[in-house]
Amino acid sequence: MRKVLLVLCGWVLIGGCVGGVSPEPPLATPAPTTAIPPSPVATVAETAVVSPLPRQTPEQRPTTPASLPTSEATAVSSPTPGAEAVLVEVARWQGDWITALAWYPDGHALAVEGANAVYWLDGADLTELDRLAFPPPLQTVALAPDGSLLAIGKGSRVELWWKAGEEWRMRSLEGHRGGVLAVAFSPDRMELASASEDGTVRLWATRDGRPLAVLEGHEGEVFAVAWSPGGQLLASGGRDGTVRFWDSAGARPVATLRGHADAVHGLQFSPDGRLLASASWDGTVLLWDSGSDEPLGRLEGHTAGVNAVAFSPDGRFLASASLDGQVRVWEVSGQRPIAVARLGDPVWALAFSPDGRFLATGGWDRCVRLWALPTGTQGTSATAGPGS
Repeated sequence: MRKVLLVLCGWVLIGGCVGGVSPEPPLATPAPTTAIPPSPVATVAETAVVSPLPRQTPEQRPTTPASLPTSEATAVSSPTPGAEAVLVEVARWQGDWITALAWYPDGHALAVEGANAVYWLDGADLTELDRLAFPPPLQTVALAPDGSLLAIGKGSRVELWWKAGEEWRMRSLEGHRGGVLAVAFSPDRMELASASEDGTVRLWATRDGRPLAVLEGHEGEVFAVAWSPGGQLLASGGRDGTVRFWDSAGARPVATLRGHADAVHGLQFSPDGRLLASASWDGTVLLWDSGSDEPLGRLEGHTAGVNAVAFSPDGRFLASASLDGQVRVWEVSGQRPIAVARLGDPVWALAFSPDGRFLATGGWDRCVRLWALPTGTQGTSATAGPGS
């Protein structure tokens, strides 16, 4: 099998160890020299980190099955108008309940959040590359756009992780008065947004962990946050069923969007920043113009709450994951379903590969699955696959 080295912004990711005092997180282009420690901040705690679990032997490591049940993977051609194609499952990793996942920018690997560990999987065949174990609870995870930082929600704090040489480092960001339910890096990865059970969204500087702002307005828990591609807007969604736009620079509210009948659990901006998709436990996905407070469309078809949404890299398609055990792919312009995968167990996370040809999903079936999109719905990249 092809050997893959997962590089975290210039450092080899596989094989961590216990370190000493934490230097600053790396800049977008890290230098090999030791960074100057930041000034002490009351809400920031730095610690040495725990080593990851021992690497699995080839006999222990979950592998892609040689064949998949035909009921779950059926090859199809281009979808015809009015008909949903069936997504084609091409790889599977099994081992933990999955609640979040993210691709590395080059598509060679995914970072996956399980119940008590973060796993790194090969982007081509989902072979497990490494893992980092945590004491529970592990609530949410986000990967910086350049792959250099990992943010994790644990209890009421956010942990910011990075690799310094051969050592894992962590900085704890504290200030929330309830569990952290979602985290998201700004496009330039210089800021981090965290959403909490305490009804607030907090902004942090990733360079030194400084608290930048507290955004208040939601009634009840905040379940989702997302940055616009340019970083000017931050969107949040919560139990009150609203989606709120915030001016990230001024840390002030811009608009409150009302249209859902239940909690909002997933948000994502389209790649061009013109649209926002919101996923709700009312069973619908709404499409919003980022410059308006009126929904442009309502996507219906799920029979239970929708947990997550993801745009394809070219913005033509949107995928949704639901408690009904279904993954649906929608054509954005026509606002129609074009493909579906029926898994049975709730699906909590999904993301398109950077080349747009594959969709990764994870959920309560303890699996990460890689799906090939039907002909005619794939991205325009010339690469052969997510791990090529």
